[in-house]
Amino acid sequence: MSKQNAARRNRALRKIRKSKHVDLEIKSAIEVILDLLNPDSGYNVAWPSAAAIAKRLKRSRRTVQWYVKAIKELGIFQCVQLPPQKAIAYCESRFDFRPKLDRCNHHGPNLYIVNPQHPLWDESKSLPDDADLKMGEVIQRVKAMRNAKSTSRFASDPTKQPRQIADSIPKRVYYLATIRERLQETIERLGNEFASDEVLSDEGNCKWCREEVLNDVANDTINGVANDIQVFKLSSVAADALIAPSP
Repeated sequence: MSKQNAARRNRALRKIRKSKHVDLEIKSAIEVILDLLNPDSGYNVAWPSAAAIAKRLKRSRRTVQWYVKAIKELGIFQCVQLPPQKAIAYCESRFDFRPKLDRCNHHGPNLYIVNPQHPLWDESKSLPDDADLKMGEVIQRVKAMRNAKSTSRFASDPTKQPRQIADSIPKRVYYLATIRERLQETIERLGNEFASDEVLSDEGNCKWCREEVLNDVANDTINGVANDIQVFKLSSVAADALIAPSP
């Protein structure tokens, strides 16, 4: 029986790889779960976490959570989430084996149990066209739900921008499309030699003005100190005559 189930698992792997309507990233996530079907359970159950799948696919855990959501909607597996002790009891009673759930101390594992009613598990060499198309539609629906929660999609699409509460309220939000436009203008300006020369010329003029002002201040300070020294060297009568304003 175990050999038959192993052959069924390998056949399911080949069928999902030949699917025309299932996205590549969803295929990869399904393949990971199929690879992790436990042989002691007769290749009937696996319990990888989203983090474990993400590590294999080199994706973020949040992204893989959406993959898992799509896989659950496909109906390939019967997904059951139970506390660790109940999951162990469930596997012992149904598949006569005890899974190792030592790392599941706080969160119950998500059991992926083979659903023999799905066309992926029959003895055909490929998925029927209608089943393949239906799986693609399910995945597209889940992806639409994911995109609906993405602020970047709304921000970059003017038709999806949030409505103003009142027309009198000014729009002060910079959407991604506007930011991209400003960045492109800046890049084009920096690539323009004349604009660059103009900017450098302005900077040079500002630097020259600053140096001239500093030189004038320094000269005035030096002259003032020198005049004060000369005054102190004179007699009191001569100093008064020099400082006193002329009539």
